[in-house]
Amino acid sequence: MLFERTAIKDLKHCSVKQEKEFYTFDLQGSDDEMLLSLQRETLQYFLNEINPVTGLIADGTQPGCPSSIAVVGMGISTYVIGVEGKLLSRQEAIDRILRILRFFQHSEQSTDPDATGYKGFYYHFLNMETGKRAWQSELSTMDTAFFIAGVLSAVTYFTNYRNALMWQLMKRCVFISNGLSAAGFTGSN
Repeated sequence: MLFERTAIKDLKHCSVKQEKEFYTFDLQGSDDEMLLSLQRETLQYFLNEINPVTGLIADGTQPGCPSSIAVVGMGISTYVIGVEGKLLSRQEAIDRILRILRFFQHSEQSTDPDATGYKGFYYHFLNMETGKRAWQSELSTMDTAFFIAGVLSAVTYFTNYRNALMWQLMKRCVFISNGLSAAGFTGSN
C-alpha cells in the first residue's frame, strides 16, 4: 500500500518548499512485521535529521527547518524504543540522549529574545545550529511537556544513567521540579 505524506505548502519556517513524498510499506506481512517496518522508518528520521553537535532534531526534512522542542522529546523516546526493539544499540542511544541533555543543560534560559527558553519552558522552535529561539516562536507549554516526557522516558529506561545531568535539567523546569519534590523525588536517588 502506498501512503502519501504531503509537506506543508506554506512553510514559513523552512527555506525550501517541498512537494509530496511517498513511502512504501509492505502491508502483506504480519502485524508484527508491519510494526517493525514502521518503527525502523520512524527511527531513521530521528537518526538522520539531527545536528551532530547539539543533538537537536529537525522539525521537518526540508533544508533550513528549525528544531522543534517537541520533536526532540519524541526523538529521545524513539531512541528508547529503538533500544528495546534492538534497532539501536544501548550505547548509541545513551550517547545521543546525553548529547541532547548536555546541550540543554548549557543552553541559555533568560528573557533574552534569542534564549533557548525561560524558567524551564522552551521555545517551540530552535535554530538547528545554535539552539537559539527561531522566528520569534512562543514559549510552549505543550512542546516543553513532550520534551520532558522524552527525558522522563530516558530517566526511567536507563536506570543506570539517572545521573546529575538528567536531574539538573529536570530541576531547571520549575513547573515539574515542584511536582517531583512534592512526590519525594530529590534527584539523589
